[in-house]
Amino acid sequence: MHANRDARSPLRGHSPGTGSDRISRAAIGGLLAVALGLRLLGLGQDALWLDEANTWAIAREPLGGIVQRLQQDASPPLYYFFLHGWMAWFGESAWVLRLPSVLAGVALVALTFHVGRSFFSQRAGFVAAWLVAVSPSQIFHSQEARMYSWLGWLALLATWRLVRALSVTATPPPHGRSEEVRAWAFYALALAAALLTHNFAFHLVPAHACIVLASARPARGLAAFAAAGLLTLALYAPWLPVFLGQLRGVDTYSWYADVWATTGPLKALLRSLDSISPFGQYFAATKVPPVRWLQVIAGAVLLLSGIGARVEGRRARSAVRFPVTIAFALPVLTSIALSVWLTPHFVPGRVDQMMLAPLMLLVGAGFESVCPRGKGGGVLAIAAALITLGAGLYLRPVDEADLARRASAKGSALGTEAAVFESLMDRARPGDLLICTSLARAPLVHLLHLRGMALRVESFPASTAEHLGGQDDRLLLEDRPALAREAEAVVDRALGFLSDEAPSARRVHLVLMESEVNRILGDRFEAAELAGRIVPSHLPAGFIQRAVHQFGTLRSYVRE
Repeated sequence: MHANRDARSPLRGHSPGTGSDRISRAAIGGLLAVALGLRLLGLGQDALWLDEANTWAIAREPLGGIVQRLQQDASPPLYYFFLHGWMAWFGESAWVLRLPSVLAGVALVALTFHVGRSFFSQRAGFVAAWLVAVSPSQIFHSQEARMYSWLGWLALLATWRLVRALSVTATPPPHGRSEEVRAWAFYALALAAALLTHNFAFHLVPAHACIVLASARPARGLAAFAAAGLLTLALYAPWLPVFLGQLRGVDTYSWYADVWATTGPLKALLRSLDSISPFGQYFAATKVPPVRWLQVIAGAVLLLSGIGARVEGRRARSAVRFPVTIAFALPVLTSIALSVWLTPHFVPGRVDQMMLAPLMLLVGAGFESVCPRGKGGGVLAIAAALITLGAGLYLRPVDEADLARRASAKGSALGTEAAVFESLMDRARPGDLLICTSLARAPLVHLLHLRGMALRVESFPASTAEHLGGQDDRLLLEDRPALAREAEAVVDRALGFLSDEAPSARRVHLVLMESEVNRILGDRFEAAELAGRIVPSHLPAGFIQRAVHQFGTLRSYVRE
């Protein structure tokens, strides 16, 4: 009887707690309000950056067009399908596009509390949820029109529903087999949703298999797990051919090859842990300040305490610590191993959002272990203040260096897309030709769309227009003569455009991002300038210098 109660109580429900263990609804509501406020703060302040704008460009296609565009990408369709319908109802501003990620981030906070309360205690769940609520990396992705915030809460939902289903399977449910079927069906739906949100969710599958093998009744659990897997496969099957095509694509993660070559598995792991740890910051390709390691060490102490924490009435291989530990550790290890042996795809500061909540749950359990009930209120208050301060410093950069760190995390300087766009609007007229190099096109086209300005837009290289979120410069530079011919053709089209009727009313605008590929085009335009074939109309020198270093040089041309 005691064993059955131990197996059921924390997984098939939760006790409301008594005394200091009870967390009031007002406290939970306040926590969710804080989480929402931190994620709404400055939500629409910056223009969409490259990846967000590419997401918008894909999501605004018809559903069939989304599938076709994603064949050149590395993403499943669920987030894009949702965003497609969302935009139809609410519009396409940056604020609106980012709001679904905000809601997913708040949902993750609420789910973290519920899981922590069910697995450990209300106090541990509250600490874990607070850590998620003020996590700078989670706030970052909750303010981004991308799917990483969705990945985090769907992965936690799938893991929680798996443990719940195993608990129902291990103990005869009061309502018969129908309750067990519903529990496993819910798990299959959650796992399918995660898999259809991001391919990284496949690393959940081996972790979940380990959880099943370690359960109270592994044989029965494996049978049910296999049946749920068949349902998940049936839900995923329509997308499977596209996914297999993505795996065969040689360019899917080519953009990351150079980054992986400089970081390697160990640095990638450390930067990932730094990104999602308490006091963590969003991963940027910069050196980690020494003080950050002190914070990481403090988080590691609580993490190890959580892994080793004794849950009342359970043995070491209990049904609560082991699933959370595996859900945190195994996806990291399998993805790094495959990145070493096959294609590098473990991107610190992005996909590790899937492991953030399990990490915080273990830290919350560690806090409960280090500061027993009634003895850790002051420590909790100090830790909460420090962690919240860390989130505040992230949201409000205090100096140029911090601003540059946030800029490098997003891959382009904050606000420069909008700055280049406003300068473009000062001199552009409807019907002008805009030539975008590399990956400048998507953010500028989104701003043009919002402003209602109709320009003719071209890309160099032209192949980049097929996928506005990625370009393999090394592959393009393997055929320099082809690039030179394409650059000559672009200049000839620009000259022809200016030579058409009403030439005085036409201009050509070139956004030249700094790269070896784009210098080929820039050299051809400069040659046309020297030959007197076109007349440049530059921006003020101060702005040109800023644009060159942060986003790209904007040049405007008229006919001689």
